[in-house]
Amino acid sequence: MKNILNIGKMRWIHLASPTKEEVRQICDEYDFHELIVEDLEQMTVQHKIDQYDDNIFVVLNFPKYNEMTGKYVLNEFNIVLGKDYVITFSRYEANHVAKIVQEYQKDIAESDTKDEEAFKISPYYILYTIIDAMYDKMLKAQEKTSKDIILLEQKITTNTISREVIETLLKIKTNLVFMKYTFLPQREILMEIQKTIEGFYE
Repeated sequence: MKNILNIGKMRWIHLASPTKEEVRQICDEYDFHELIVEDLEQMTVQHKIDQYDDNIFVVLNFPKYNEMTGKYVLNEFNIVLGKDYVITFSRYEANHVAKIVQEYQKDIAESDTKDEEAFKISPYYILYTIIDAMYDKMLKAQEKTSKDIILLEQKITTNTISREVIETLLKIKTNLVFMKYTFLPQREILMEIQKTIEGFYE
């Protein structure tokens, strides 16, 4: 799925579960460095940030809940920041990102001003909005998961332990550990993003 949002002179393009053809088309249109093209085609799970002459390439991972298995999987986000654009790619659908796009579209449609400067939002601000939304989502998920563990452990101490309860408890604890170790490596990347962007944008 492809979303395109124009805010003043800036453009934000988001592609969820993109095909190789869609990735190649965007890469050709914006003339991405060959190393960015290679990473986008492979969809690596490694967190990273690389700076080039015309853009910054960032890879972050956020857990996504799989309803069928009851477990979290990695939803990789590839982000390319230019001077007047931000292009994001996610391995799976990202409802929170789609919601951000819809909110911007609504604000622009309802605005009674024609002044472009009223919507002068930087690619860095879009990046911040995405990261903020995804972290907020996962902190809430961690809080709920922790509460679920407490309730299940209480159930185990007061009732006969069934196989189903034990399996559920192990699954929830696995999810909690998964989320924790998904975010721990990102601390250094987030600090590096801040330093890199300060030098890239005026």
